[in-house]
Amino acid sequence: MANFAYGAPMSRLSCLSILPAVFASVVGCSKSAPSTQSTTSSSSSSPNPVASASAAPVLKTVQFKKSNPAVGASFKRTQVNQLKATSSSPSVVTFAVDAHSSVRVDVLAADEKTILKVKATYSDNATTNTQGSKAVTETSSVAGKAYIIEFVDKKLLITDENHKKVSAAEASTLKDDFEGLVGKPDPLLTHTPDLPLAVGDRALSIAEATRELFGPNADVAIEDTSASLKEIALVDGQRVAIFAIQLKVTTSGNPKIVGHLTGTLGVREADAKLVSYAIDGPVVLTGQGGLKGEGTLAMTEARVY
Repeated sequence: MANFAYGAPMSRLSCLSILPAVFASVVGCSKSAPSTQSTTSSSSSSPNPVASASAAPVLKTVQFKKSNPAVGASFKRTQVNQLKATSSSPSVVTFAVDAHSSVRVDVLAADEKTILKVKATYSDNATTNTQGSKAVTETSSVAGKAYIIEFVDKKLLITDENHKKVSAAEASTLKDDFEGLVGKPDPLLTHTPDLPLAVGDRALSIAEATRELFGPNADVAIEDTSASLKEIALVDGQRVAIFAIQLKVTTSGNPKIVGHLTGTLGVREADAKLVSYAIDGPVVLTGQGGLKGEGTLAMTEARVY
């Protein structure tokens, strides 16, 4: 990663909130309408791994400093999320969902720990559904476009870059992506410890921060969180605290998804900004008509400033 300057957390599980609909479409319970779609006969390949904050340990203690969001700052966020599952009832179906997104975020207004307005420019946002040897890629209607997201009267006002109305589909995607970023204090600025931490220490406040980092969406519940300082590493010359984290995630909707995820969360020491995360684990899916399934979910993110 290059120079890190700013990065308040977005909705970490916003993509997970759409997986019930994706799963339902795969097993024939519902059908969504993508903006563009392509089909191939080969199975979908694994996504390119997102750079995580991992390097050889260089320190034993960390002392965070905190920097509020700055108007004029920008960052690029890249996410890759994979769900692989097999339904056992009412029929046996093995499938995979690969969602990936890249967006540049420019901060247009802020107040202390809270971003109030951003410009979001999407270079990529697509999902590939795979059954057997058949893969279908759906490109989101936000891909290749720019938007303005502003917190007004206690809710998000979403327009295109010319401040014109957007479609319902675009508004839904943008709301999922930005309701954890715009209009709410940065959870890491709020919860990152003020006192020094040593490798091996539990980090109760970081565990609490993960509830907001990964679950600002009303459709996603986060429980049983824990965090401890795994190591302190150098990432592109910057000292980064690598926390070992775990959480239970439950989505609403049909089908319901319950997962127990573990992984790492990287937070920069110089300003308490999110560097990256990588979490994965088993999931169980249940739904109407006796629908049952099991699989794995993997989620990664990296930020470049």
